[in-house]
Amino acid sequence: MSYPILFSILFFAVCIVSMASGVLVLLNNPKAPGSRCFFSITIAISFWSVGLAFANIAPDAATCNTWRHVSAVGWGTVYAIVLHFFLIVTGKKNLLKKRWFYFFLYLPALICLLAFAI
Repeated sequence: MSYPILFSILFFAVCIVSMASGVLVLLNNPKAPGSRCFFSITIAISFWSVGLAFANIAPDAATCNTWRHVSAVGWGTVYAIVLHFFLIVTGKKNLLKKRWFYFFLYLPALICLLAFAI
């Protein structure tokens, strides 16, 4: 078995485990902000891993580049979502009540999406 296929299988396994854990957490308490944010993290990780899985086994450079753009949706947004999750878990409610804070929280993710995913 070649290394690209092996890594693609591993990336698909990451996607499946990530989505399963996200769904289980969301089913446990769907109204909690922490559960919703964790599910968003798992969706971003799934985009990241599926994009890399298909990019590894792409037959040509154009297809690989397309799947790299898909994976950029994941790695470009996951860090902002993780920071948001940590703020929810640590109880920074006064900071999360301000609407302008979300703009600055997700602005780097938006810049990454515009630069690498489009």
